[in-house]
Amino acid sequence: VAYYGDPAGWAKRQILGNLERADFPVMIVVADYDMVSTARTGFELAAEIALKHKRQPRLKQVIGHNHFSECWSLGTGDASLGPDLIDFVDSV
Repeated sequence: VAYYGDPAGWAKRQILGNLERADFPVMIVVADYDMVSTARTGFELAAEIALKHKRQPRLKQVIGHNHFSECWSLGTGDASLGPDLIDFVDSV
């Protein structure tokens, strides 16, 4: 409960099904070693944005990483995510 809060409020706090607008650039990153349920949310969010808001978000799967190590790779010699983030930021 401390991490996610009261379960009664989960439905209105989750992003899936509650994204009212997407008229801005979006990049979604999932990791190769994420739990399937975690990665699934990223893929479903990309689909929701594309279908509901008629925009294709940028979607990146970082191979060889989990949801912690993908961030920890930034600023190191690992180019799994950094160049894609720079390209995304430069494009907006």
